[in-house]
Amino acid sequence: MNFKNKWKLSFLILLGINVLVVISIVLMIVLAPKYDEEIAESPSKQTDIQVITNNETIENIINQYIETDDLSVKIDKTSVLLNTKYPVLGKSIDIDIQVDPIVHKDKIILNLVKVDIMNLPISGDYVYSFMKNYIPLEEGLSYSNDRKAIIVDSSIFTKEMDMDVTINNIDYKNDAWYFSIDNLFKE
Repeated sequence: MNFKNKWKLSFLILLGINVLVVISIVLMIVLAPKYDEEIAESPSKQTDIQVITNNETIENIINQYIETDDLSVKIDKTSVLLNTKYPVLGKSIDIDIQVDPIVHKDKIILNLVKVDIMNLPISGDYVYSFMKNYIPLEEGLSYSNDRKAIIVDSSIFTKEMDMDVTINNIDYKNDAWYFSIDNLFKE
């Protein structure tokens, strides 16, 4: 093989390699998946975080969110007690309201069990009627028309805590409160 033929052969081999590289690149471009097309999203299943807590924790959380010193909540295995002070003729009167909370759909119903105003023998019906007529409630709270109860809309928890909170069950007698937090990691 002479010197002139070696260069021809080398040139043809190099040309062949270049042609193969160009063909490979063109095939990769033509056969590549199209990223401009919309890819179908797989349905994501959101799971709620289920939480079980005790009376003491709920008592601390509620008292933390109360914005007045004239109201506090005490929860134990025997009762849920609201202690408040109500001004009458320039004096502060202590009022203890015992409630039995139950969950119904997206509402918490605080059934009034006992109302004690300075240990006076006042009828619970009279006290509830007085409260309903003269004590306005905050947004998200309402008086029941069917029974002696205050209804708490669970949406107030969502507003106050900036997350979707659903109360599932209240079993304070067994020191357990069940709730779920929805969309905790929402955008």
